[in-house]
Amino acid sequence: MRVFFSAPDFAWPPVRGGHVRVLSQLRVLSSLPEVEYVRLVWVREDGLASGEREGLERAIAKLDVAEPVFHPIHLWKHPSYVPRVAWLRLAHGIPYVSGKWE
Repeated sequence: MRVFFSAPDFAWPPVRGGHVRVLSQLRVLSSLPEVEYVRLVWVREDGLASGEREGLERAIAKLDVAEPVFHPIHLWKHPSYVPRVAWLRLAHGIPYVSGKWE
């Protein structure tokens, strides 16, 4: 069995409670004999520091860490995305948070 795991944040190093929870879930999944490998995907607005990805892959057996999917979590740090969110809000009545994640 192959597992696709979507995490809300990159969990390495485990410095917060959410990171510890994600790592625990990944460890349990990778310990199951039926699981061939676990593919980890998450969203991020900045790049990874060197070694973060490799460190996480070394810490958990059977883990394959994908490149992060870019998402402007802090919208005003990425002004080129603001007009799209504003258009969705004004023209279609889509709430800000929904438009940001659209």
